[in-house]
Amino acid sequence: NHEKHILVIIRDISDIKKAEKQLIEAKQKAEESDQLKSSFLANMSHEIRTPMNAIIGFSSLLEEEDIDQDEKSGFINRIKNNGQNLLNLINDIIDISKIEANQIRFISEPINIKEFLSNLYESFEIEAKRKNISLKYNCIESNVMNSLESDTNRLNQVMVNFLSNALKFTPKNGVVEFGSKHDPQKKRVTFYVKDSGIGIPKAEQEFVFDRFRQAHTMTHTDYGGTGLGLSISKGLIENLHGEIWMKSKEGKGSEFYFSLPY
Repeated sequence: NHEKHILVIIRDISDIKKAEKQLIEAKQKAEESDQLKSSFLANMSHEIRTPMNAIIGFSSLLEEEDIDQDEKSGFINRIKNNGQNLLNLINDIIDISKIEANQIRFISEPINIKEFLSNLYESFEIEAKRKNISLKYNCIESNVMNSLESDTNRLNQVMVNFLSNALKFTPKNGVVEFGSKHDPQKKRVTFYVKDSGIGIPKAEQEFVFDRFRQAHTMTHTDYGGTGLGLSISKGLIENLHGEIWMKSKEGKGSEFYFSLPY
């Protein structure tokens, strides 16, 4: 009727804004992941070439006619060591690929915890003595000693990684302790490795278990390694319905834990 009106339209665009934010975050994560993977592949290329060059180089030296038996034995040992390093690296790459593709398979079997820890001690005792590190293990006797069912080989893989890191980053006259404890209320067994080593800077601790990242980036060349072990350990433990975590103080040492239901 020729009257003037003001039409007000209010529309809730919260969902649109939320979706926009998620898209932006997803794009940033994808770009970061792509960058990390590129850096990772460049690092792997270096890690693979190093032992390969050593194997080829020392194999060529074995063809020389004027080398004595001691030199030949030294060359053979270096070839073996670098071959083992290369094999370990390939196994790590295969494991991380299987975990990413969710194609890793597990075998559940009863585990004698005391025997499991004792075998680990025997495996690392000589290396600890060589580095003059005090290696201790603690296993509390309880009725769950034979109640845990899991994949022995995969648990051993995780503990070997924890212990290898502890011995690697612990200086002479240091202490490395590992063992198990259980929580009867939650029905969980917790395994741990503690060391008095160099520790991990607080700023890097949140990245310790991330794939394609490595803490101690500044000390990588001093200590070696690819940084894949802890991310593989995390993937294995989570697939076994467990939890994994760590504590550390720079210059004071680190503690690594994982728990499993029994």
